[in-house]
Amino acid sequence: MVKNAQSLNIPSEKLLLNGSEIDSVLDKMAETIADWVQSEQDWILVGIADGALALRDLLNQKFEELKGYRLATGTVNVSFHRDDIGHRPISKVKSPTHFDTEINGRKVILLDDVFYSGRTVKAALDELFENGRPSHVKLLVMIDRFAQVLPIKPDFAPVHYRENHDQKIKIAFDDEDLMESIAYLADF
Repeated sequence: MVKNAQSLNIPSEKLLLNGSEIDSVLDKMAETIADWVQSEQDWILVGIADGALALRDLLNQKFEELKGYRLATGTVNVSFHRDDIGHRPISKVKSPTHFDTEINGRKVILLDDVFYSGRTVKAALDELFENGRPSHVKLLVMIDRFAQVLPIKPDFAPVHYRENHDQKIKIAFDDEDLMESIAYLADF
């Protein structure tokens, strides 16, 4: 999360979602989670470090507003499972893999902010199963770029964006006011 995402001064032609639109997208995602979850004990909400950790926390907050309780959470760090490890330096991710609870036999909602090729999700699944054996995994992403190269697809993605595959999408969640958050195009 960033302080005052609007201060990034992103040109309007690069802006994909404003704070109000992001809030609506998060509402749809939380409603989807609420539809999936039958029992608090069965599910864990797992974010892919680092991009989906703020998303995980915001969705768990919105889920609590709908259901009256929060889900157990977890984090997967994909650094050592990426297939491009020789081409890109290992990220200095501050968030190691951890889970609030045992994942064996549980249903996992795996979260990512932007789904592109499927490689990050594959790496996340490798890390997840290295740490246990969930009974079920559902993939929930905020934005689907429709550029997958692996046979992996999100179970739910409320935003679809097919253009500008020569640029990446960044999401800046504002620390103080969700309405100040933005999603925008950036150069690779």
